[in-house]
Amino acid sequence: MKSGNPFQVFPEGSLLGQISRSAFCFLAERWSVTEYEKGQTIMSNEDTNSDICFLLTGSARVAIFTESGREVSFMHLGKGDCFGEFSAIDGAPRSACIEAQSTCVAARMSSPQFREVLSTAPDLSLALLEALVQKLRDLTAKVSDFNTLSADDRIRAELLDMAQSHANGRNSFVIERPPTQTEIAARIFSNRETVAREMGRMRNKGLIGRDGRNLCVPSLEALEDYVVSSGKGADTGERLRLVSA
Repeated sequence: MKSGNPFQVFPEGSLLGQISRSAFCFLAERWSVTEYEKGQTIMSNEDTNSDICFLLTGSARVAIFTESGREVSFMHLGKGDCFGEFSAIDGAPRSACIEAQSTCVAARMSSPQFREVLSTAPDLSLALLEALVQKLRDLTAKVSDFNTLSADDRIRAELLDMAQSHANGRNSFVIERPPTQTEIAARIFSNRETVAREMGRMRNKGLIGRDGRNLCVPSLEALEDYVVSSGKGADTGERLRLVSA
């Protein structure tokens, strides 16, 4: 269905959070909006279209599947982020699947429509370039982590990254409905058993806890100290600085 949504506030780091009201309205006049349930596929690598999508509410993840069927999840998407822009720009086949991690609303636009908007909205063009650069930086960091950190180190870094993104200036807090162990394993190119083992060690040390489906962080400072002290060599310290930046 066509969007009736008025202009809304999006996170500053997202693509929609960086464009003007006029550019947003120009997009909203052209896209169609669909609601997706958790676990539903929003975009598949088998899709033959070159549409671009914008996440208006909720969260999603980007994943690929190996020939053996193993899932590798390598990117998280939140409110205001876009996906499908690669095919919308170059017309090449899609390279990944997008799955809803929660109930979410996504806006979809055809490649010709998106190109039309880009030609008339300079701030959108710049925001898209910045989003593409950030994705490249994130993937570069993941490749670096995979080659320089052990699986346990990558798990610690991922949990610390998650904790820091939810801290909002607090040292003790609760992360509501965090990614499952399977989802964390897919993000850091490992397996659920390895994630469960390391998270168990961290629970025994009092660094994390469980409250039903929620993850408790008693002390962010203690978690940061643990990641640094348990790391092998300088690479983990460098990872911590990157996460903290």
